[in-house]
Amino acid sequence: MRVALYSTMKAILLSFIIFFAFLGLRVAAHQEGKPHEGGWDKMMGRSEMARKLGDWVSAVGYLEHAREKATDGLPMAVTHLQLAEALAFSGLLDKARKAARKGLNTGTLLDPLPQVRGQLLEVLAYTLHNKEGKTSEIQQIVNEAITIRENSSSPFVPRSHDFSLRHTRTGFLFGANISEFHRTGLRKIKTDMPHVKGKYAKWLGESAVSAEIVIYPKQKQALRQLFDQIRAMILQRYGDARRHSRGTYGIAKTHGLKGLQAQWLVNDPKNKTKLWTGLYLLERNDSIIQINARARAKELDHASQLVDKFVRAFKWARPLKD
Repeated sequence: MRVALYSTMKAILLSFIIFFAFLGLRVAAHQEGKPHEGGWDKMMGRSEMARKLGDWVSAVGYLEHAREKATDGLPMAVTHLQLAEALAFSGLLDKARKAARKGLNTGTLLDPLPQVRGQLLEVLAYTLHNKEGKTSEIQQIVNEAITIRENSSSPFVPRSHDFSLRHTRTGFLFGANISEFHRTGLRKIKTDMPHVKGKYAKWLGESAVSAEIVIYPKQKQALRQLFDQIRAMILQRYGDARRHSRGTYGIAKTHGLKGLQAQWLVNDPKNKTKLWTGLYLLERNDSIIQINARARAKELDHASQLVDKFVRAFKWARPLKD
């Protein structure tokens, strides 16, 4: 139990550190005079930066340029996948459907990467569902996508009508959008652990509010004890953190849950930026739902309100397995 808890908190701390470094890189990319110059690798890298902050307009632009520079084969298939997803999140479903079909037309080159094929199928099913496609065709596509995830022991099941991914153990719905946030990533933290992490972001025009949802099994200790352990590790890593608030998280009650929260202002000397970061812990049945949120300090009030709306919009479906 202690090993699992320590591994989770270590991964959470690492995500805080990576975000701070990433934020500086994103600003640097914006400052370049010709952001679409460079090869395929550079365009894909910049699109990933934009994606992680929910800046889909920039992500689509980088990916369209990456498509022009991609070589045939897997690079082109991966580019089509990333572009199809970005277009789907942007609401450009006709273009997303075309990009997904082009990616699937790569054929046998996708055999070594079934997950890429599966994700392309998920985009295609979603775009067809929302454009009144044939029910039989959509169901066939969804079934294949589900089988691919099952074969890779994925803890998520796709839903074609809203592009959500259902967590099989808890039923939590990692929606394409939750309130004003867009899903930017979803994975297991480690292959040998049941912990999963969904990344979301709300792009504000010059910066973003980022929120991670981490779900893991509840251990024997009380919620307050777990909260204090995670909080202590964060404070140990960021010794200059200045507490903004701490206490019961009332929004959790909208779901009938217990919740705790703490918020800090943290200096990032490398990028000369002051950041706001929040830790939110909710307990539901036999699971812990942890939200790690962050934004620039000047967005503190707006960011905390956005996160409250984000948590209030959480949804669950029926769990699919124990």
